[in-house]
Amino acid sequence: MTHLSADDRATLLDIAEQYGTPTYVYFGATIEQRIGQLRAHLEGLPLRLLYAMKANHAPPVMQTVLDNGMGIDAVSPAELAYALRLGFPTD
Repeated sequence: MTHLSADDRATLLDIAEQYGTPTYVYFGATIEQRIGQLRAHLEGLPLRLLYAMKANHAPPVMQTVLDNGMGIDAVSPAELAYALRLGFPTD
């Protein structure tokens, strides 16, 4: 579980006040940290990390995944087309 700083808690309260609840908020730095942890645990194994985009296909989340060198796991032609539009490579 991620422990939020006082600044992060204040940011979440501001967002909730402005947009109401429920509101989905993603911390890019936390996503990047989790990807780094996963890579560290799997270091040396012959594999490629793929993100199951059906879990969350929000553009900022997908961009963070792409920026961190992960590929995607698409289950439909529509998901594949969406990922390609976001800049994921075809391999």
